Amino acid sequence: MTNLDCKYLLGACYSCQKCLYCFEFPQEESCKCDKNKQPSRTKHPKRGQQIYQRTFTPDSSFPKANKYMSDANDKFGYNSNFEKTFSFTLCSACNSQIQRHRSADKKKVALNNLSNEKDAENDDKVGDHQTISLVSSDTYEEEDIDNVEVEDEVKVQIIVKSKNIKVPIAKTLNIEPTSYKNAMEKVNLVVQKTLREKITSKDYVISYKAVNVHGPSNELKDELDFQRFIGEYKRIVLDGKKMSMIVAVRDNLTKKKKLHNKSSDESGFSSAEELQYTKKKKLRAICEEDLSNEEKTRSEVISTLCEIYRCNVHATPCFIQDNWHLQLDPARLQLWAQEIINKGATYEVPPSYLTFDVKSSISNLILQTQVSQTLPTTTSTTIIIQLPSQFYPNCTFQDQLTSSNFNNTNGIHLTSPNTLPSIGEFLNSLDKKYNCNVYSNFENAFLEEEITVNVIKDLSDDQLQKLGVVKIGWQKNIKQAAQQF
Repeated sequence: MTNLDCKYLLGACYSCQKCLYCFEFPQEESCKCDKNKQPSRTKHPKRGQQIYQRTFTPDSSFPKANKYMSDANDKFGYNSNFEKTFSFTLCSACNSQIQRHRSADKKKVALNNLSNEKDAENDDKVGDHQTISLVSSDTYEEEDIDNVEVEDEVKVQIIVKSKNIKVPIAKTLNIEPTSYKNAMEKVNLVVQKTLREKITSKDYVISYKAVNVHGPSNELKDELDFQRFIGEYKRIVLDGKKMSMIVAVRDNLTKKKKLHNKSSDESGFSSAEELQYTKKKKLRAICEEDLSNEEKTRSEVISTLCEIYRCNVHATPCFIQDNWHLQLDPARLQLWAQEIINKGATYEVPPSYLTFDVKSSISNLILQTQVSQTLPTTTSTTIIIQLPSQFYPNCTFQDQLTSSNFNNTNGIHLTSPNTLPSIGEFLNSLDKKYNCNVYSNFENAFLEEEITVNVIKDLSDDQLQKLGVVKIGWQKNIKQAAQQF
């Protein structure tokens, strides 16, 4: 591109002349954007469309950056006065380039200052005509380096890492005077405050490196490492960065703490461990050792009852009286066994509870059977009384009928369900039972919804209220009476 003579406009990049409004490079036909005004920055720009507003200030310590600006001035003929301060704008690419030049200038200045300090120290030693004794390097290392101090104050970022600390917190540590002994004392004080316990320098390891720098860190173990630390600290500070110290607590300290907690708990279980132990004990299967003497005696009585009243018809034991089978479910077996232990019953005579009265217990549960009147009177008839299906866990109702071992081949087995009363009869019986004239009033509501007696027990309270049964006592009485159907 040929050199141009033009006035610099703030709406274009100083270094490449890119328009900072449409982000197009200058062509034969320039864009129609108003470049006299400096564009404003946006919060969320697109890639490559960020702008940087800068101010040039004469400074001879940035030769590369100044040359970069001077080359742009000569290339586009801005006629800018570099002896005065002026504003300019850059695109993202040109801004990155000038920042690299400024960083290189800073490093060069820092190295020059460091070399000048060393030359000045050597000149001071030569001017004072100091006499240097000829000693070996080993003897020099054995001198008291602990007293060597640095004039400036050392400011570092210290981080304590331990298994007991979930999120390490960084703190700023000022070391003054900068001797090895003073530095170790201050580090140890910070570690003790962070962990809230007294520990020595043998319980942790110290290392150092620049902040936000990836890679391994250098160990700080003795006085010689501290000298290297001071040299590294100067170099990092001159680069505009910060130094960090990492204190890693050894694992044996946490192990000692765990052993101490275990020894303190040896005398007995804590409440949490005790609760956990009892939960595990409940989850496992019950063994004979877990039963008390009373439970063992009751189990022996129950097993004896099961052997005595083993039934050839049903899978469960039955108490047979007048050819009526009363199944001994677990509840009846428990009750009978308890009464035998209390000497209120025997193995031959059941307890005098209503649940063991065969006729009264089965009257509401059995399926009534009748023999046809057309059969001859001389024909022997066997009547089988069956309980509802929920009392037969291992076989079906039909299987129990066919599995009966009766020798009479001429016997007739007849089963029929309970006679289901009508809604009117059912409600009138409740009026007679409770000596009132309330329940018969609900007959029409039940008939309109086509509700039979056998489904009343499945109705909810809300459904009964819709039928007019609004009082809780009425609902309870109706449901209780309907249970037998």
